[in-house]
Amino acid sequence: MAATMNSSPWMWAVVGVAAVTGLTTYEYWDRAIGTRKRNDIPKLPKHLTTPMLGNAPAVLKRFTTDHLDALNEKRKMIGNVWLLSLPGRQMVITYNVADVECIMKDPYLFVKGEASHKMVFPFFGHGIFAVDGEEWKIQRKTGSNIFTVKNFKDHFGPVFLEESDLMCKHMSESASQNLPIDMQDLLLRCTIDGFARIALGTDVQALRTQGSNVNGKYRLPDVDFMIAFDGLLAILTKRFINPLYHISEMFDGTYGEILKHKSVLDEFALKMIRERTEKPLDKDRLSRPMDLLDFFLAAEVDANSEEYLRDVMLNYIIAGRDTTAQTCSWLLWEVAKHPHVEERLREEFTRILGDGPLDYSNLKDMRFSVAVWHETLRLHGNVPNAIRVATDDVTLPSGTKLLKGDIVQWSSWCMARNEEIWGEDANEFKPERWLNEEGNLIRVSQYQWPVFNCGPRICLGMNMATHEALILMSDIYRRFHLELVNEDDKSKWGVWNEDPAKRRGRYGLGVTLSMRGGVEFKVHHVSK
Repeated sequence: MAATMNSSPWMWAVVGVAAVTGLTTYEYWDRAIGTRKRNDIPKLPKHLTTPMLGNAPAVLKRFTTDHLDALNEKRKMIGNVWLLSLPGRQMVITYNVADVECIMKDPYLFVKGEASHKMVFPFFGHGIFAVDGEEWKIQRKTGSNIFTVKNFKDHFGPVFLEESDLMCKHMSESASQNLPIDMQDLLLRCTIDGFARIALGTDVQALRTQGSNVNGKYRLPDVDFMIAFDGLLAILTKRFINPLYHISEMFDGTYGEILKHKSVLDEFALKMIRERTEKPLDKDRLSRPMDLLDFFLAAEVDANSEEYLRDVMLNYIIAGRDTTAQTCSWLLWEVAKHPHVEERLREEFTRILGDGPLDYSNLKDMRFSVAVWHETLRLHGNVPNAIRVATDDVTLPSGTKLLKGDIVQWSSWCMARNEEIWGEDANEFKPERWLNEEGNLIRVSQYQWPVFNCGPRICLGMNMATHEALILMSDIYRRFHLELVNEDDKSKWGVWNEDPAKRRGRYGLGVTLSMRGGVEFKVHHVSK
């Protein structure tokens, strides 16, 4: 009897836990715990849904391999609007152009949100890409002062030309040594040096170094700033599928890595900021092209806050580095698979420029080159996914109802492959789609083609990115032919198959669309 009485509390505890588990499982049998029940929006099928965990197991299964392909398959399976259920984080997914326009036209009705801000805070801080409201408005207004045609011509262009020339010298050296070179790495070095100069007036010495033969490949030495830059972004990306990241990072060593990477970035940025703030703007400084730091100091917006200025500068550096370098990497990859495109590019650059440098005024004549750039951006937009949070109840043009606090996501990567938007050849690389019968560029809605964001938050530097990309393209294709190599390397694919047509996940995991494992070419000089 005593044994039975003593065991009763434990027995009732077990019964209680079982009852709670059973009731919770019953309540959340078709969605993740901590989410609202929605029967008005299509859901993923049962085989992709786990009680209480929702779609998390299905997402995790392909998150590091081919998450974008997985999203696109679900679009084909369900349609342009559906519900993704993760523990404590339910998202409405839409690929409807009118929905995207509705969401992006009002940066106050749809915001990035505090949860998203916390996830990326160690890198972005209070910079323009992480904040909403007045913080965003002030930074955008100040930043817009530097993205002018005058600066394109007088300041940005010369910087881009210098960095491009340095890049081509490394390419020439790899050709002389008959060694393949990772062009994504080289382009990232080129753009980070260039945009560090535009933002802070100095570079990180990513290109101004000597390359060498490393395991049969032409490589440049590692740069601490770039390692920290990429390492921190990679960690923060994983937070988006880990609702308990703030706990797990404390125990698995990740938090220590975050602090290590952040200290490298902070040391570089804060050193330049302190040097500048100790020397007020004088006539000599004002007579030279101003960089972003000058503009923000002159605006006296939190000018005495080193952390604020650090956040602002790093936000602009990531925008200037990744968009051009990674998209150009995809461009080289696509062009290498379409020889007729390479021939037309070389012909246009040679006909218009001869042996001279590309000037901003030349862009209007570079119709086919811009078409190639636009088509690459369409298929390989640098920010493949975007998320917003509704600050009030709203009904989207598709008829989808969003409640205050609901998360909505769309993907420029999936929209680019949507036949309803781009036609039956949506999956094909066809620069010609951007040209009319007269050979002039066709304009499309920014909401159909949201590769530079859209609405009031459309990218300030989109014209600058095009300018820089065409400088790089014109220098590369007038001097070299690039032979794509090592694409059978399994490390370059999230899902590898002997049949190249069945491989998936050529992209890496990150905030921006990098090429997994880089992209290697043998460089050959072009005979003039």
